[in-house]
Amino acid sequence: MINNEVNQMYTDVAGSLGYMFNSRTKFVVNCGYRNQTGKQIDLDLFTAKAEFTTSLRQLYFTLGVDYYNKKYLTESTDFKGAYVKIVRKF
Repeated sequence: MINNEVNQMYTDVAGSLGYMFNSRTKFVVNCGYRNQTGKQIDLDLFTAKAEFTTSLRQLYFTLGVDYYNKKYLTESTDFKGAYVKIVRKF
């Protein structure tokens, strides 16, 4: 049986932005936001990721940062991280 008196609201927004400085160097940002409210659900989530990539001959160097913030009912998570990636493409 479906209860029609239960109201829930969902909101999602996502975006991506990239910029190429030259043929070997680029910067990319990805963001997302999700909000869900209603009976037995209360989620607030934000994610972001940024990467700077450049190459030298066959080596690709990437420097990136991640951000993750989630609030769900009584739980709260806040994560911040950074990484370096080196790849050789043949």
